[in-house]
Amino acid sequence: MTGLTRDGGFRLDNMTRVYICSPYSSDTAKGVELNVARATSACTQAIRQGFIPVAPHIYFTQFLDDTSEDQRNLGMFFGLELLRLCKELWIIGDHVSAGMQQEINEARKLGVNIVSKPDPLIVEWSEY
Repeated sequence: MTGLTRDGGFRLDNMTRVYICSPYSSDTAKGVELNVARATSACTQAIRQGFIPVAPHIYFTQFLDDTSEDQRNLGMFFGLELLRLCKELWIIGDHVSAGMQQEINEARKLGVNIVSKPDPLIVEWSEY
């Protein structure tokens, strides 16, 4: 199984990729900051559980402008391509944005398993 060992090392005999589906955009900079924290926390939890997280909204927004419709659409296109490589899509939290809904719809079309996870900023996943 992939994951962290008790001594902080990694085991890499299972390379299951999970797509982290969570909001990015917000009306405020603080909202975007919280959404990034939510996604990165979900990625950390995925690694701890033995998965390889795929969170394109965290990666592509480093060099694509999410406020530009063309660049946002390009990022969504790239993200949906990465979804094809994943075994599961994890919906993080209770709020589903328009972009997330696109990802969920594509996962359904591809037959990717969809799993709902609680907001990692509210609930420790070890309790879930």
